[in-house]
Amino acid sequence: MSMRKDSRPLRSIPMTSGTWARPVAAGNPAGSDGCVGHDPGYNLLRVGEKVIHGMTSNASRDGAPMVRDVLWHGGRPPVSLATPASAVPGRVDAAVVGAGLTGLSAALTLAEAGLSVAVFEAGTAGDGASGRNGGQVLTGVNPLFQDLIRLEDEERARARYRAGDRAVDEVAELVARLEIRCDFHRGGHLAVALDRVRLQALERDARLLASPAQMLDRREVEARIGFGGYLGGLFDPRSATANPYALTLGIGRAAVLAGVHIVEHARVEIKSASGHQVIAGAGRPVRADRILLATNGFLPESIPSLRLRMRRVYGTVVATAPLDADLQLRVLPGRPAVFEESDRYTHFQRTADGRLVFGGRAEGGPDGPEGVARLLKTLMADLPHKGVEVPTYWTGPLGITGSGLPAWGETPAGVIWVGGYSGHGVALSVLMGIALGRYLAFSELPQWPRGLSPAVGFSDRTPRSFRPSAGRPARYAFLR
Repeated sequence: MSMRKDSRPLRSIPMTSGTWARPVAAGNPAGSDGCVGHDPGYNLLRVGEKVIHGMTSNASRDGAPMVRDVLWHGGRPPVSLATPASAVPGRVDAAVVGAGLTGLSAALTLAEAGLSVAVFEAGTAGDGASGRNGGQVLTGVNPLFQDLIRLEDEERARARYRAGDRAVDEVAELVARLEIRCDFHRGGHLAVALDRVRLQALERDARLLASPAQMLDRREVEARIGFGGYLGGLFDPRSATANPYALTLGIGRAAVLAGVHIVEHARVEIKSASGHQVIAGAGRPVRADRILLATNGFLPESIPSLRLRMRRVYGTVVATAPLDADLQLRVLPGRPAVFEESDRYTHFQRTADGRLVFGGRAEGGPDGPEGVARLLKTLMADLPHKGVEVPTYWTGPLGITGSGLPAWGETPAGVIWVGGYSGHGVALSVLMGIALGRYLAFSELPQWPRGLSPAVGFSDRTPRSFRPSAGRPARYAFLR
């Protein structure tokens, strides 16, 4: 099935660097505007001149100053997968913009199909949402199933959920085949409810889906999490957790070994010239017969018609120090991924080395302190155990759509775009990368991502509220 065309012709697409932390000069740790810089010696969260300190769960005193450092990097600088610019050919079969999970999965798929591929990245591989999320590899899609069937027939809605379920299997198979060391752990996921309305919604979804997921009562949830506060939850044993940055690098290294050229720190512009697409990003033009824009939340900057249908938002994540051995036996003993069915949209997991990773929506922008403060307050309220230190935090971008479903499409010039995973990006980005790589290679799609969905605009609430917009619908191809 061919994809719908974007209503606006593509003439020139400037791809600007997707950065969310502003570098500052040495000696000016907070910068002139109080923002946090990259220099590891100065990565303290500041509000004006006030340093926000990490909290301890006994709340008796401030802990050490919090350090802005992505836990998944392991305390090391970002890894470069760049190919020397001189080695990048002047023409390739396919070009991919964005070296995240989508772009690298697509590039690997294309290379394994025998095509020459170049990937262009504004930063370094895994520098966006792919390497900065909470590490949850979830089944399904963002919207509740009962909300999805309000907009379309039940068969199509079930197909979307099956695609999301298949996405976790795709990640597991890729990790095994490529022998990626990313702490992939299939401990399931637990969607928990703080109030009776959300609990009843989860119960309805469990009945409608008739999947391996099962409802748990208050005591069963507390036994799986290690602390109380939730009325119940829906447990799906098929989900997983992972180090998403290590997963991204593992796919990227495999792509390089398969012959993919990766150009990092590239400012990209796409034009149509002599019947071919031209990408300027390697110091000289590179022609490509096929182009995939895999920049997720940064897509609206590239395709103006997406601005009302896709948004870039930021998530904040905090990480504790490793819990002591006794506490690890009681807190998340099976290491499931946990997320709340609530407006807070907080999520948490326990890593292989015993840290709690706790995230949610950023407040005050990508560098704003409000999100970190809120997460610390929520974490300490949820975790009554004493002496847990929270020394680390980071932020990262993600793309959301009005429907909460991933979106992809094709411009009249033949450029394919994809993004808007809306909180389910680790699994769905790999699924869509593989699917669109096959589409570019073989001009046909696997069954799971085909089909169209009603376009849904934004309301004043989160995508999970799933309220259709009264505005003119855009022509989107959505994950099925």
